[in-house]
Amino acid sequence: MDGKRLFIDCNPSKFIVFSSLFLFAIFLSLKLDNEIDWSLWWVLCPLWVWKGFVIVGGIVGSISYCNDRDSNPETKTEFKAMLIALFIHSILLFFEILLCYQVEIAPIYTHKWMFTFMPLFFLCPCAVAACVWGFKNDRSLEMEAILSSNVLLFIFVALKLDHVISWSWKAVFVPLWVVMCLPGIVAMYYVVWALLFFRQPQYTADRKTSLTYATLWLLVVIPMIAFEVLLAFKLDHDIVLSYMNIFTPLHVCLFTLMFSSCSGRGGNKWWFGMRTDFCSALLKCLPCLTIYGNIYIGEKNSESSSGDSASDQFAVGDHREDFMLQSYERPYSIIRMDIPD
Repeated sequence: MDGKRLFIDCNPSKFIVFSSLFLFAIFLSLKLDNEIDWSLWWVLCPLWVWKGFVIVGGIVGSISYCNDRDSNPETKTEFKAMLIALFIHSILLFFEILLCYQVEIAPIYTHKWMFTFMPLFFLCPCAVAACVWGFKNDRSLEMEAILSSNVLLFIFVALKLDHVISWSWKAVFVPLWVVMCLPGIVAMYYVVWALLFFRQPQYTADRKTSLTYATLWLLVVIPMIAFEVLLAFKLDHDIVLSYMNIFTPLHVCLFTLMFSSCSGRGGNKWWFGMRTDFCSALLKCLPCLTIYGNIYIGEKNSESSSGDSASDQFAVGDHREDFMLQSYERPYSIIRMDIPD
């Protein structure tokens, strides 16, 4: 375990997103099984917290940017990316509010599901434009890509709920099956890549990397597909299973994504006006964490034991080019625990 790598590679944005979705999936499955008697407003609480972080962080970041403008093109690009994310999350929040209104107040004031899904219909072309902008500016926009690729699914679900179409839910989910082909192909690519590296007689770092990627993609894609298939059969009344059993593969998928976010890197530096990566901002607020960040537990590196004093500092192995954990109050000693062969 390398404390420095854990600090540097953590992606707090993805961790908040996946942890919120994980809690929401648990609450929703309990709600559908009548295990909890909560209204949908309470079931969506994890999503409210997620959107609250985004909105507050975006407002604080915008104020910070206006007070201290930076002419650096990269800084402007990151600020625009933050504004795009803030706009998309605001539209999603509006959709969630309409969804709660439709479910909780529908017996009194009924309106069409098509009206409830209007924010998503408006958001999909905006997400396409955001993806084009991200491609031109070398920005990764995963959520925007997911929204833009599922526009047909949103339309079919709204028409099905309004009884405009009488298709089975398996047919309604056809756009979703098509979209899931892409991550399935990527998962197979990483599996083949891992098998090819395992045929090499010597152990290399590429073998470990390929195995990690293959495992993560399989733990994400297979449970996701299983959840979608079980949900379609459940909605068509073809199987008799509790919603908790149906949502269990989704829980596994989201937990895997939440775990992988600890090594996902990335993130926008303008959230909450940090102007730096999350690791640096966290250590400035809590300097005592530098002690943990300087701890390394693992096998002894033969290169670092050659007597080179520079290699025994905060950087470990080949990661000396990364951010170096620093002591902000006073210098702390480096603690290194080597596991013998």
